[in-house]
Amino acid sequence: MKFIKCILLRVIILFFGLWLFPFPLNDIPYLDAFGEIIQKNINDVVVWFGNSILQLENVNPQTTGSGDKLHDYVKLLFVLLVSLVGTLVWVLFRKPSKNCSMQSPLGYWFFVYLRYYLTVVMLGYGFAKVFVLQFSEPSFARFITNYGDYSPMGLVWTFMGHSKGYTILSGALEIIGGILLCHKRTVNLGCLILLVVMGNVFPLNVFYDIPVKLYALRYFSVALLLLLPNIGSILKVILGYDHIITKDFFQPISNKKWFIVSRVLKWSFVLLFSIQAFSMNYRRFREFGYLALKPELYGLYEVKEYRKNGRVIPPLLTDSLQIRYIAIDRKTYATLFDMKKNKIFYRMKKDSITQMISLVNFRDTTDLYRFKVKEVDSIYMFEGLHNDDEIKLKTKRLGKEDFLINQRPLKWIQERPYNR
Repeated sequence: MKFIKCILLRVIILFFGLWLFPFPLNDIPYLDAFGEIIQKNINDVVVWFGNSILQLENVNPQTTGSGDKLHDYVKLLFVLLVSLVGTLVWVLFRKPSKNCSMQSPLGYWFFVYLRYYLTVVMLGYGFAKVFVLQFSEPSFARFITNYGDYSPMGLVWTFMGHSKGYTILSGALEIIGGILLCHKRTVNLGCLILLVVMGNVFPLNVFYDIPVKLYALRYFSVALLLLLPNIGSILKVILGYDHIITKDFFQPISNKKWFIVSRVLKWSFVLLFSIQAFSMNYRRFREFGYLALKPELYGLYEVKEYRKNGRVIPPLLTDSLQIRYIAIDRKTYATLFDMKKNKIFYRMKKDSITQMISLVNFRDTTDLYRFKVKEVDSIYMFEGLHNDDEIKLKTKRLGKEDFLINQRPLKWIQERPYNR
């Protein structure tokens, strides 16, 4: 039985060690470049494995925002196979010892590695939510997109971004859970918090088709693995049979002076990554979050009259060339909607001398609008050129407060549900 447990421990150590690598190199200043080189070499090996051994195509390691690319699944299989082969070699060259368990020196340092990995990850995700950056405030484009036109992932980003309180609470739990992992006496509590958090995140990723399912599964698995040494005692407490008896881990340092030094280094590490995650997200919060300055023309402009070359164009839903809405959320871009509410994204720039705004299509630079905007009795007039055509738009400006979803405050006492 001890032999099997030792084999299993070695498989787990190799599997998670390879799966999480090159952490912590890619998170430590001045070593991140070295970590990127190692990551590139690993990606090249995985691509070779997928193309040559598995005979797969499109095993692309390129960063796209998805953590569920074919490359990621091929890497997972590759890591599993290497772990099994590596364990076999390990056993052949070094027989399992009597002290081969979670409380052994090997198990101790492996758990230290897992704890700090999950701490760094949770600090990053947590501060991104606390500063309402991961799920930012829904844009004007979201407000006028029909429900049936949302992707499942877009729906999650919209309803999460609508509630700052829920988003901040989710981030705070991730930060608290991550910090608690840094002390052996609070590891179990931190793991329980993170299991609840990731136990909610993983199903959301699965059932709303969010392509970071492998990431969420990884974090959940690490939290569960950290809890394993005391899972029996915890279950007894939950079932009302016993009190928690925490198993003693291997103590690598017995000298009091070096023990103090190790604690200073440990909490310096935690403080460093906490400050790094906080400062990075705070800068983004100032630039893109709720503290960011709104552009002068911030708003959603609903076109009431569309004139082209002096002629009023009737608002036909079949006309894909006519503008129905202009949404301006940031000073560098705008979104135009045709009569069918199809979105077209434009780069926006304002000339400080002529006060003209230019809109250039992201995909087609020949698609160019040049407008001068003026307000007359709460009516905003966009007058200018679209390529060679003279365009005049009479619009009504809408703010986010004009939509029902932002007109309903929290009510603790409700005689009837307000479900619209």
